Amino acid sequence: MFFLKPEATQTGGRSIQRQALHSGVGQELPPPRILLVDDDEMYGKILARAASQAGIDLVYCRSLEEFGKLKDFDFDVALIDYDLGAVTGCELTVYLEHYTKSEVPVVLISQSELKRDRQWPSSIQEFILKDRGPHAALEAACGTYENHKRLSQIGLRFPG
Repeated sequence: MFFLKPEATQTGGRSIQRQALHSGVGQELPPPRILLVDDDEMYGKILARAASQAGIDLVYCRSLEEFGKLKDFDFDVALIDYDLGAVTGCELTVYLEHYTKSEVPVVLISQSELKRDRQWPSSIQEFILKDRGPHAALEAACGTYENHKRLSQIGLRFPG
C-alpha cells in the first residue's frame, strides 16, 4: 500500500490538465480523495501515476489484506476491481459500506465485460473497462464524486 500526493512537476508521457470540479451550485470542489483496490499491480501503478500527475490523492491497495489495514482514511470515491480473486468487487463494496459507515460512491473496473445478472449494491455508480485506460477511470471517479456531492448538497442519496 502506498500513498501518492500530487507531483510538483510533469515528467514525460501524456500531460493531464487539472480542471476545477464544480458542485453544480456555483462552488468549486477540491479534487477527490480516491481509494483504488486492484490486484493487477501494473494497472494500479499506471492509474496511481496518472492520478498523481492530475493532482489527485490516491491510496492504492493491491490486496484485500492491504485494504483491511487502512486506518482512518477518509476518501470520497472508490475504484474497485471486480475480480479480486477470493471476492468480487461487489462483495467488497458491501463490506466498504459497513467499514466506512457511509455510502462511498464506487466505480467498478474490470478487464472484461460483466454480465449484470444480479442487483449491484447501490453505491456502485459506474462500470469502466480497464482497456479504456487510466484516464477514463479517473474521469469516471471524478464524475461520480461530483454527482455524489451535488446530490448530497440537496439532500438526496444515490440512485439505487
